[in-house]
Amino acid sequence: MLNNYLKLLPLMTLIIINREAFSFCDTSMPNRYPTVEREFETSKMVIDGVVLSKKTISTPDDPIGYVATLYTVKPLHVFKGNKIKEITLYSENTSARFPMGIGKRYIIFAQTSDDGLFIDNCGNSEKIKKSSKIISKVIALSHNSAKPKSNTN
Repeated sequence: MLNNYLKLLPLMTLIIINREAFSFCDTSMPNRYPTVEREFETSKMVIDGVVLSKKTISTPDDPIGYVATLYTVKPLHVFKGNKIKEITLYSENTSARFPMGIGKRYIIFAQTSDDGLFIDNCGNSEKIKKSSKIISKVIALSHNSAKPKSNTN
């Protein structure tokens, strides 16, 4: 029995050390991992932004835990959507959350829900440092979407 727990120790250590990296994406659902093109098309906003602050929201039902985190993000470049000074992103405290660090830059594909703007953790949003291929595609898509549509009638 102890041997079985010892086998799990490296995995448990990895989860504890890097808990922000683990989230759940249901691969049985169609389109669960959208292409950059698909997510650009379905997003309300696509930005390069820096996280200014975060605020956790708790409830009386669970005063120790929290329901969600609200992130305030300053768009440095808007690829899709209206240019605004700041946006607020809702990240529910579930396995589908998208944790972000204050002062960190991200390419963000913001979706809409009843709770406001959110990031699909199974999508293409990620830290800017890791996103050069995504940024290249987003720049091309933003230029294409800005072009006037021709009327072929």
